[in-house]
Amino acid sequence: MAGPITGTKGAYQQPSMWGRNEQGNYTVQEFHGTKQEIANLASLFSNIEGLVYEVKEGYGRHSLNIRIPFSVNGIDPRTDKIDNWELFAQHVEKDLLESAVENPGTVGTLTSQQIQKIRSYLFEPPDGKTISFPQAADLKLDGPDDGSIALSIYQLMQQGVRNFPVEAPSLRHTIITSNQYAVPASLLNVRKVISSSSLSYLELLPSALLFSIPFETSPNPALTYGWYKTFPTVQQLALLKWSITLEYQYGLWSTLLWGQAL
Repeated sequence: MAGPITGTKGAYQQPSMWGRNEQGNYTVQEFHGTKQEIANLASLFSNIEGLVYEVKEGYGRHSLNIRIPFSVNGIDPRTDKIDNWELFAQHVEKDLLESAVENPGTVGTLTSQQIQKIRSYLFEPPDGKTISFPQAADLKLDGPDDGSIALSIYQLMQQGVRNFPVEAPSLRHTIITSNQYAVPASLLNVRKVISSSSLSYLELLPSALLFSIPFETSPNPALTYGWYKTFPTVQQLALLKWSITLEYQYGLWSTLLWGQAL
């Protein structure tokens, strides 16, 4: 006849499980033991905000599973992270007469006098009974041609085309990491304009992405194309994870106000 089963009450750690998913590396630790000891151990983790744990009761043996948001398998959580880069298409409406850089062969040929005259005809149109509507010669002024381009633009705007759509995409870099991450969100280059060619080494933009970024050159030396870097957004996620989001707004920027692009 078998004797009584003897042993020591406790909660004993089992072999760990670890891996990686869309939020980075993780570890699952499992403990087996008696009911009270497993309950006592679980209570130690219940006050850690965001930590996931699960207790499974059984006949004579209970188990506790704890999910840790980083790997304990030799990967340093202080530098472990996942990088996501995204490009978002956006456009803005620009006054047609202010789109000289985008339309160098048409609007870009107009002089300031011609633009002022077009606006005058648009907002203070002449009375057709006493004054004839403008002809090309009326809009020649100090322009480089016979005024036909200025007249065509005036007629286009008179028909309702007052704005010109300008592509202004934004770039987003999201870092997903754990609460052990030791690199705080940097303010380096914030409020600065960064050229497309400089993003790779200043902001570590990877080359192996499924999208391309624009490389444009402004014919006006007072304006430069580039990416304006905004302040980072830092958010605490569930499961002791954090996200650091960096955004870059593409556009045509004044060198007088922002300086030359980095």
